Amino acid sequence: MDTHYDAIVIGLGAMGSATLYHLARRGQRALGIEQFAPGHSQGSTHGPHRLIRSSTFSDDGYVPLAARALQLWQALAEASGVDLVHMNGEIRIIDPVFKPGDFDNAGAMVERGFLEWLPEQELAARFPGVRPGEGMVATWEQNAGYIRCEQGILTHLDEARHHGAEVRGSEPVTGFTPDGTGWRVN
Repeated sequence: MDTHYDAIVIGLGAMGSATLYHLARRGQRALGIEQFAPGHSQGSTHGPHRLIRSSTFSDDGYVPLAARALQLWQALAEASGVDLVHMNGEIRIIDPVFKPGDFDNAGAMVERGFLEWLPEQELAARFPGVRPGEGMVATWEQNAGYIRCEQGILTHLDEARHHGAEVRGSEPVTGFTPDGTGWRVN
């Protein structure tokens, strides 16, 4: 087959399916190729969900990336009508004796405004089933939750098709070589 594309995405897991979707949405003639059937259990995003949050204890650029990722997930959910994002917060239980570094990191994240300390009485009132051990402390992060990642892959692929992308599953790539101003994918 001798078809030309603006872009070919090899591997349609979380990153590849999202890349294909955004290329197609921007009007690129795009092809996505996956060696397994789409939505397979062979990749790093296998499983029903993955945590999403914006907190970090270092100023390493993670916060704007996490915020942008959340925006893109929410936009995909809205565009597709598929339930993908659940922002239900996160409790962290920390043992300052066993893991003093975790306690120090939590303190830094509280200072940066990502977390709040959750006193034992408030923890018990808000989350009756959660009881930390002796000497442990709890934090709460409001801007945390989970993404339905496997469904997200399938939704990205459906939306990519909707925008004109071609998706090929169960088709391994055996190689690629330079060909004029582009590449030939085998």
